[in-house]
Amino acid sequence: MRNPWHEGVALEVGTVVDGGMAMRATRTSVILPGQTEMTLAVEPLAGGRYNLVVVGASRFRVDTFAHDRPYLTGAVRYLEDSPAEAATAGQLEKSVARAFREYVQRLRESTGDPPIDIELPDEPELLSYLVAAALQVSIAERQRLLEIDAAQARLRACLDVLRREMVLLDHMLGQAPTRVSPVPLN
Repeated sequence: MRNPWHEGVALEVGTVVDGGMAMRATRTSVILPGQTEMTLAVEPLAGGRYNLVVVGASRFRVDTFAHDRPYLTGAVRYLEDSPAEAATAGQLEKSVARAFREYVQRLRESTGDPPIDIELPDEPELLSYLVAAALQVSIAERQRLLEIDAAQARLRACLDVLRREMVLLDHMLGQAPTRVSPVPLN
């Protein structure tokens, strides 16, 4: 059996059908892992369109596909992050939160917007997902960050990207480079 991921199949999760996940397949880019979404708000628009507010609920990976229905179905395995190491997690979270706040302020400065106060989650897993999803980098790089299966590793990777992006922003704004506090690597 050929691996459908190599054919560039992206899955849009639909509804649960007969205990399996119903999906619409499109020939676009590969997006792994998938994520279930909870709809928080629906606003009807003209022309049959909608504004949706959704929040990610659970990550999953498709293990097998079935082509026995008019739509693509598959068996999925839900993914959980590896537990964080308590010894270095606190300092890492603080460093990422501090760097992300500075990053957002520099982005706002680059567009002429005034500074804002940012409230970030205390929980390492939520912080890592928020920062990874909010970075203004390529979709492929954000996806790479979101696929990391441990909050601590995701936070470290986000901090690396924040450091790189801050240097670029500082250069673009003509400022001296910002020093982001180092964090132990082990």
